[in-house]
Amino acid sequence: MNEISKYYRDPTHITEENWVEVIKISGTHKTLAAWIREKMYGIDVREALARLVEQMSSDLYDDRQIAIALDKLAKELQEKWDSDTQKIIDEWKNTIGGVTVDSELINSRIDLHGFVYKTLKERLDDMQSKIENLDATESVFKLTHNQNCYPTLRVFYSTYGAAVVPSETEPTGAGGSEVNYVHAEPIYHDLDSLTVKVPFKYKMVNPTIERISENQYLLVEDIRTLLVEIGSKSEANVETTMEFTSTLDYKNKVAKSTVENPSIFYFGAGGWTELKKPGDPSWGEFIARHIDEIKSEDNNNFEMLRYDKNVIPQVLLKFNILEDFKRKFPFLFNGLSATESIIKIKKMTSKAGTEMFAKGSNATGNRVTMSAFANNNYDLLAAHASSDIKKLSFQHNAFMDAYLDTIGNVNLLLNAEASDGKTASSLYINYAKLKYFTTVPFAPIK
Repeated sequence: MNEISKYYRDPTHITEENWVEVIKISGTHKTLAAWIREKMYGIDVREALARLVEQMSSDLYDDRQIAIALDKLAKELQEKWDSDTQKIIDEWKNTIGGVTVDSELINSRIDLHGFVYKTLKERLDDMQSKIENLDATESVFKLTHNQNCYPTLRVFYSTYGAAVVPSETEPTGAGGSEVNYVHAEPIYHDLDSLTVKVPFKYKMVNPTIERISENQYLLVEDIRTLLVEIGSKSEANVETTMEFTSTLDYKNKVAKSTVENPSIFYFGAGGWTELKKPGDPSWGEFIARHIDEIKSEDNNNFEMLRYDKNVIPQVLLKFNILEDFKRKFPFLFNGLSATESIIKIKKMTSKAGTEMFAKGSNATGNRVTMSAFANNNYDLLAAHASSDIKKLSFQHNAFMDAYLDTIGNVNLLLNAEASDGKTASSLYINYAKLKYFTTVPFAPIK
């Protein structure tokens, strides 16, 4: 039998229902199918079959183009999705980080130039930094200039070294950083005195101060330098004075050294059943860890416990006023003895005072006492009976006259009440400082 003819031996007609869903057949394909079924002549049937093949090829081509386009679109959408998703994730993180709760706050992270900060805090910090560079809020000192006018004020800042020196034009560098102009503000009290105010960034707490030309004053604190220029040099070669506030505490203090900070924090050996005087040989200097505990207002507190009966927890804080004056105003004490220097300090100091943050307790309750040594005894300055660490403060115009000793120290004592031998008596200290207010005379520049 012919191999081909075996396929044409079924005489029955196709009677099964057409399983193709007619609704899915395009009009073109329906026409071609009808032609194949109904045309009388073979040439028309063959033409219909040929067109069907061509149509199928055309359809496949279109399908391939659509598939390619869809693949490209899918990749583009994926990339955009990834990008948008990351933006949403970043914004959500920034929103959480900035405690942002609505779109208005989110928009507030965008500045006028369109720069977007990651968090609202970041933008506020940047704004605050710029404001602090411009808004003069901190007083540096009050100056009597004797120029009989409202003189102009210029202030320049640099770091490291002697950074600024007087010149006929502008301050120049002297081995330090670049010199920057500071947006300072003069507060005129009258025609012969003013207060110099600078932005917070340039605030100085305990600078050394020197008059370096007729109308220029150099302030140095650690690596930071301010040059203050008042008015005209030609009119300023007269005696001037400066009102200045100095704060002594235990910042930068190194145990067993008075180079970095001349003040000392003392404890006593053995059982203390009475208040020990500054010259008692049982006093010893606290180690670095204890000094760190009282040098700033934080949660790190100094603690002293005493269990023996009648023993009093007590510490001595020795503030070296004479050395502080000499370091800040060395020109004032040239050729003077210690006695003469102390007399001069007392004359220049208008008032002084101290602040301590402390608490004390024993078996009977809470009490902490702050005293100052004078005339071979302790004068009670302040006390409180709180169970919390709170401020003890005292200030007086005659403070230096009363409490500056013959070698230039102010000796302050903090103590709790004595132990009963059963329950510990405790003394806690958070921060301690002494502040004095002085008027410093500057001699005319020769």
